[in-house]
Amino acid sequence: EQMEMATVDDVKAEIKERAAEVKKASGKMSFLGSMVIAVEEHPDDPVVLLDAATKLQDHTKKLKTYVATLDATACHAAMKGGVLGIGCDDAQLIAATCTRTKKQLARTIKRYRALYDRDLRGDIKGETGGDYGRMVYYATASRAQYVSDMITLACGGLGCDETILVETFTTCTTAELRQGKKVWEGKSDKSLVDYLSSELGSDYDG
Repeated sequence: EQMEMATVDDVKAEIKERAAEVKKASGKMSFLGSMVIAVEEHPDDPVVLLDAATKLQDHTKKLKTYVATLDATACHAAMKGGVLGIGCDDAQLIAATCTRTKKQLARTIKRYRALYDRDLRGDIKGETGGDYGRMVYYATASRAQYVSDMITLACGGLGCDETILVETFTTCTTAELRQGKKVWEGKSDKSLVDYLSSELGSDYDG
């Protein structure tokens, strides 16, 4: 326990030392450095702590928007770049989409719409193909969109792929399934329950 406390104290001392070095070297204090110093100098002052937390949240929000903007422009360059805008830089597209969380992708899709007035998933579907294209397309879906997509995939052709439906319904929460149902019905203007009943027939009724 003493070793753990000593390690924490050492880390705090190093943070102060580094912040002081940065201030001395640059002649001005960085944003994060100023937050560290404020909290370290006033650890029990609720006003200082609240101010620091508020400023850090605002800083984080701006940083997330900045990253989403970079990802959106990277996706656009991957699919629409080049001299003639033909072809797709698969590596760049994968890096900007398949390495992100659902929340990050949602911000990227929103920024893509704001920057180019286009739907990112729609462009991905049009610019890619095969298993790779489907993988990226489904990877960029929200959970609700994914449920809707899987229902369409399972029942869109001849017959019905019950395995896809079972995997979808057993790996999603009730809330996700309800949201997916809403998305699917919004696209098709049909009742999902009635649609699945007609697709599955006696297996569904049983």
